[in-house]
Amino acid sequence: MSAEPVVLTLEGLFGADAEGRLCVAGTPVIEQITPLLGQRVRFLVCHLPHTPIVEEGKSLSWGWGSCQWQAKGTCPAGHHLHPDKMFYVSSEGFLGQDETGWFIDSDGYRADLHLDSLTGHYARLVAATVFNQETVTPPEGNVSPRLDALKVELAAVQDLLTRLRQVPK
Repeated sequence: MSAEPVVLTLEGLFGADAEGRLCVAGTPVIEQITPLLGQRVRFLVCHLPHTPIVEEGKSLSWGWGSCQWQAKGTCPAGHHLHPDKMFYVSSEGFLGQDETGWFIDSDGYRADLHLDSLTGHYARLVAATVFNQETVTPPEGNVSPRLDALKVELAAVQDLLTRLRQVPK
């Protein structure tokens, strides 16, 4: 497990490449999130409204403009049934994958990520490793001189605040 924090952001029109893999801007999504497998992450995946939300002379675009399936008449994310719904999943836990797809395991509760709902939609995927206090190493060397300098600075700021409170209004 990497101690370095990781933040991954993928945004744009999601689609499939020639091999059927989920991609955004030519980047295979699974290849980007696989290094986070098994790590504790904060994960957000959602459709994004896209302009124009409502084309002139037409009704509300599916998914507030995020859905590109409207011309086909059916959407795998269900916008043909609920054109005003926005797909959104936000969860924190351990990133996992099995035969049914990608998920977050948070203390035994499973939150499915439904990445297949991104195909044909303007969307955003953000994943960030969660701070792990056990991986933080204390600073090397003697911190006492730095601490003493901070105490002197704090005392000066407190003195200034005391004097400012005494100024008549």
